[in-house]
Amino acid sequence: MKKIVHLYLGLSFLFFFHLKSLAQDIKNLLPMVSMHENNKEYDQAIRITHVIKNILIRQSGDQTEPYAEILLLLGNLHYKDGHYPDSVQQYYIAGLNIQKSIVGITSPTYIENTRNLITIYISYHKYKEAINLYIPILSHRQKQPVVDWKEYIIERNDLAWLYGCLNDFTHASEEWNKTLQLCSDHLTLNDDIYAAVITNFGEYCINKGRYTQGKYFFESLISQIEQNGNQDSVVFITSLCMAANLYLDIDDTEKARLMLDRIAILQKNFQYNNSYSFMGIMAYADLFIKEGNFGKAQEYYEKCLFYLQKNNLTDSLDHAKVLARISNAYRLNKRYDLSFDALNKSFQLFIKIKETDSHEYAQLMYTYAALFQENNLNTTAEFYLEQALVKENFVNGKENMTFLNAANELASQYKKRANYKHSILLYDEMENIIEGLFGKRSKLYLTLCINKSAFYNEITMYKEAAVYAGQALGLSFILKEPENINYAILIGNLATILMELNKKKTAEWYLEWSKNVLKKVDKVEDHQLAALYNNYAVIEMRLKKYEESEQHFREAVRIEAVTVGRTSNTYPQILSNLALMYSTRKKFEEAQETAIECEELITEYLKENFIILGENDKYDLLLKFRPHFDLAPSILFDWGPTKCSTEFLQKSCNQALLAKGMLLSNQQKVLQQLRNISDENIRKLIDQWQEDKKTLAHLYTLSQNSRLNEENQLKLSIKHKEKAINYYGNQLVDYKQFDFRQIVDSLKKDEVAIEFISFNHAQPKWSDTIIYAAYVMLPGDSIPHFVTLCHEKSIVDLIENKSRLSSEEYAKHLYGNGINPVENKIHDRKSDLLYELIWAKLEPFLEGKNRVYISPTGFLCRINFNALPVDNNHYLIDKYEIRQFNSLRAITSLRRPVEVQNTVLFGDINYGVGKNAVGLPNLTPSAFAETQYVYDYLQRSNKNSLLISGNDATEAALKQFSGHSPTILHILTHGFSFPPSKRTSKNSDTTNPFKSAEDPMFRSGIMMANGNKIWSGILPDSGKEDGVVTAYEIANLDLSKTDLVVLTACKGALGDLKGSEGVFGLQRAFKLAGVGNMILGLWDLYTTPTNQLIKIFYINKFNNKSTHEAFRIAQLEMRRKTTPYEWAGMILIE
Repeated sequence: MKKIVHLYLGLSFLFFFHLKSLAQDIKNLLPMVSMHENNKEYDQAIRITHVIKNILIRQSGDQTEPYAEILLLLGNLHYKDGHYPDSVQQYYIAGLNIQKSIVGITSPTYIENTRNLITIYISYHKYKEAINLYIPILSHRQKQPVVDWKEYIIERNDLAWLYGCLNDFTHASEEWNKTLQLCSDHLTLNDDIYAAVITNFGEYCINKGRYTQGKYFFESLISQIEQNGNQDSVVFITSLCMAANLYLDIDDTEKARLMLDRIAILQKNFQYNNSYSFMGIMAYADLFIKEGNFGKAQEYYEKCLFYLQKNNLTDSLDHAKVLARISNAYRLNKRYDLSFDALNKSFQLFIKIKETDSHEYAQLMYTYAALFQENNLNTTAEFYLEQALVKENFVNGKENMTFLNAANELASQYKKRANYKHSILLYDEMENIIEGLFGKRSKLYLTLCINKSAFYNEITMYKEAAVYAGQALGLSFILKEPENINYAILIGNLATILMELNKKKTAEWYLEWSKNVLKKVDKVEDHQLAALYNNYAVIEMRLKKYEESEQHFREAVRIEAVTVGRTSNTYPQILSNLALMYSTRKKFEEAQETAIECEELITEYLKENFIILGENDKYDLLLKFRPHFDLAPSILFDWGPTKCSTEFLQKSCNQALLAKGMLLSNQQKVLQQLRNISDENIRKLIDQWQEDKKTLAHLYTLSQNSRLNEENQLKLSIKHKEKAINYYGNQLVDYKQFDFRQIVDSLKKDEVAIEFISFNHAQPKWSDTIIYAAYVMLPGDSIPHFVTLCHEKSIVDLIENKSRLSSEEYAKHLYGNGINPVENKIHDRKSDLLYELIWAKLEPFLEGKNRVYISPTGFLCRINFNALPVDNNHYLIDKYEIRQFNSLRAITSLRRPVEVQNTVLFGDINYGVGKNAVGLPNLTPSAFAETQYVYDYLQRSNKNSLLISGNDATEAALKQFSGHSPTILHILTHGFSFPPSKRTSKNSDTTNPFKSAEDPMFRSGIMMANGNKIWSGILPDSGKEDGVVTAYEIANLDLSKTDLVVLTACKGALGDLKGSEGVFGLQRAFKLAGVGNMILGLWDLYTTPTNQLIKIFYINKFNNKSTHEAFRIAQLEMRRKTTPYEWAGMILIE
């Protein structure tokens, strides 16, 4: 029993009608209302009741008791219909007001109908309104000369329960104290109402985390009853049971067993067929779960099911609870088929009895999560954990064990997906709750410290890890915790942390301590033990104790494979460490085999988990596993490719090809499938998702302080929709294993493909040394060629604009101002050094080759390879036809040149005037000459084209082409790409919201008409676009019919560099929008030469040249006339 209040609704209360005085037509209509109500045809019942209402008004007006009861009936019918909560409240209040004026507040009829409305308010979770109705009733009861104490106690119980629903613990405690005292004063210890109040109070203490209050009350009451010799009373048995449940909730199994053993004696080992035996058996089963005796728990839950069936209680909340709990017992016994069956039955029953807004339903979601988690369905488990957390918070708030348990598991799930930000938030929230409920000197706080220490250790926040590990160790001494496996793990974690903090001697001492503890304790081969052995091995490897390290790694791998499985996310991480160990010991064959197995398992894991994750979660997961993808190239770097097997070279190259742009490729494939979906429900979800993304883009025009709360909620909504959409879209994507030989087979004799990679050099002690290398693939090759290039720092030192030179000065210092010594006045141009660092090492593989396919990575994305000098007279463009791709996977399916159907051009855009004249200037007429020329040329050639300019070149005008975009989209405008903000305060603000955005896709974009307003800090008009189109917004468009985007905007090719995922900015945005090819700028473009380059390009493009041919011709022609600054500022990305 959750609460005592009951709902009496239906036509039964129409006995108040004085039927003899009613008109005959009303008497004829009433049975029809009853019939439709019984058949659940509520619309018909409501329509007829309105007819009766109108008759009553004509007959006797609208201030009579029959009229009041008709209004109440309408409220009841609307409630049962379930669609009009406002109408329910409106009719009930109107009816009660009339009734109060006629019969008064003391009337039993009025009180009963008021209680009906209270119950309706409870079902709508309108607890304040319910309380406001209850208080006058209680006040009236107190004033009666003769008080019905049982009725009064029931209402006091309800009021206490309602205050608990509001988490108003002050008033709730006050009401419970009054109610319990009234029970003591006016009821016997064998009164079922007294027992029910005890049960409700116990559930309140457990569900709301009022553990101290509950323990004090029950211990006092039990002691008092014992002193009076009433141990055989129902209140005593109920008190023992509720006390046991309370102790179980806080894991005090010793005290719980004491309580339950006493119940067993009083109930003759539960031979009685009554609810008190049922409560005791249920609590015993819960105790067996806590004690790890899962078989016994299953047996006792089955006894509970038998009792419920015998007493025809199969449609009760108790039955739903027992099914959920026996499902958990089946799960712990590894009987997953029975577990799923019981859990699904429980779920259906919760729906049937309408108890989904309950603490028990939240626990059901938690059990679902545990079941999916054990079956390696982690993404589904995460979904159910989130549901459990939301539901428990909604029903009971956060200060209870169900919320804490779900939060702890969810934090662990987020950690697996590298969603560390949300893990930290949950751990911090849990710490505050535990400290408030139990204090810092409690077992729960100790467990939290151990978990937080392990978490911070895993994400390399060693100082924070050390703080919590130290607290945990100190608490273990204070609480006199016995030496067990958890104690060994804690000390082992502390050893790992100290090693990472370079305190080797102390770390070694703690390592030996942990080993000694482990020798003395009982241990079970499980994931925890595997993780501990892995930690031992890592420390021993760093201490150069290689024999011991290898032994522990092997044990960790064996145990993890048996207990968790090879498909888990932790198994390949241990494998990776073992491979590094082999490499360190120069066990070449073992290192190669282990590294390849590790990368293959991680790739499969990523593919499986990409199905349901949102985009940010996917990137976080990629980032987490990035170090393991670095292992194979690190081995090649350390030993050289000649010492590696053919299979290792082949598979390491395949992994590099797969990892390059893996997230971008996945998103492109999913979006491509989604654009063709006709399913109405999916389309609706996609539309809502895109609307949410539009709203988020609008929020970024506001100051950070003013958008924070709404932004977080919106991001969460987008994340959940993305998960559902990705799950559906990924079902349609055909994932095939990619092999480098597919590239080799597509190459002609004079072609070569070069996949550039960058990787952290994997070593026993982690370092931030990033190496650049390349896989070179030649036609007919059976193995790729691995070429080490240089350290990233060497490239950065050459291309970074540390002196903040103008674009012209920067380009000239980088590429020179001419090719030969006579023309080139920049004698220390950086491009000569870049050539030596990167390209010169590739030249031995390029003999006899004319066309070179490249896929750059990292800072190489900021280089125009065509402008690198080969010698004093030639650039690379003179020697090779270089074609650039995000990933070389693309060259296996190169599209044939697309016939141009139509062209849309934006230019001569009026950006408007910003606040205090702040903003970007309109481009000069000479700049617009380029766009005008192209448009005039197309018009003369009778090509389908449209020019949009001036105030018409708005953001809305660009976005209108989503879904039916032109073949060529040409935009002449200002572009921007801001680096990550260096703000020191989360609350700091800035006039330009695009500079401070955390997401790089909001820090890149283009300007459209009237964009200067928002650029200078003026908020856009409500409901209108702001004139700045961010990369985030472009990615939300459907430009899949566009073969080419020409963006003559400053720095359109730039953005944040994200390792193997490339550039996060406009180029990524247009690819996600479905665009085939892009011509983008690397720096601020010089108007006149850019105009000439674009003119030459379009003339050739519309004379049947492919995009890459036309662009190469244009660059070659400009190269003969001008410096690299004037011709190399734009690149073509296919």
